[in-house]
Amino acid sequence: MLIRKVFVFVSSSYSIDGSPPPLELSPCISILGISVKLIASLLKNKYIRTGTYIPQKDKDSMDIYLLFIQHIIFSLNENGGKAAIVVPTGFLTKKNKIEKAIRKKIIDDEMLVGVISMPSNIFATTGTNVSILFLDTTQKNKEVLLMDAELNGNQASFDAVRARAGLAPKPLTDENLRNERRWELAFEGVRYGDMRRYGETYAVAALDKQDGVACYNSGVQGTNHASTFNGGYGNRYSKTKGFVALPSAQISLSASAGPQYKYTQNEGWGSTDSEFAGWQ
Repeated sequence: MLIRKVFVFVSSSYSIDGSPPPLELSPCISILGISVKLIASLLKNKYIRTGTYIPQKDKDSMDIYLLFIQHIIFSLNENGGKAAIVVPTGFLTKKNKIEKAIRKKIIDDEMLVGVISMPSNIFATTGTNVSILFLDTTQKNKEVLLMDAELNGNQASFDAVRARAGLAPKPLTDENLRNERRWELAFEGVRYGDMRRYGETYAVAALDKQDGVACYNSGVQGTNHASTFNGGYGNRYSKTKGFVALPSAQISLSASAGPQYKYTQNEGWGSTDSEFAGWQ
């Protein structure tokens, strides 16, 4: 993981109410030749200017590391780059307003690459459990670039997405674009929507490719054999057109308002050939 910039500091006192921070930050640790004055300037111009997430009351009680995280986040937003930040593990789950707001921004801005929880007593001078946040803003807007490639036939946008992953250019074809979206946007909840808009033939073929693939069930290796249950995933898609079933409770509830208000179950549901009877 390439770390663009690192600023490490520890301060026993720091003003976050808008007044200039003291230049005699003590104790203070600076690395990569960053001077105390420069750190103080960064604190003033970055933390205060962009310190969106600061408490309205008891500001002096705010953990200094929360300001440090915000500085890194906003530096990456402005300039792009990658960072690894060591944080107390409690930061990942705290329900306090500030911690939640920072985590939300990291997720909303699509900068979180991963989190590693470190073993206990990783540092000799403290027993605090820590984790490492890996942030990356160089991959932002990848979906926008892929949309531009798809809608406008922009080869440059398609190449830009591949270049950021260290891959050579490819011709912008429907097949290459669809594969690029599949890999680049993996685990981001867009694959199923893509399959539906590509059409039933594509969706059925893609779903049926899962049949016979090795998989694990409770740690035991086996084989995906969905096709033995009423034709498999592709068959269910063809019957239901990719829509999920309406809950029967909601259908009954709607009927209680009058027959004219009763919901109609989505196509394909309600019969054993689409519900995969006996499938566990």
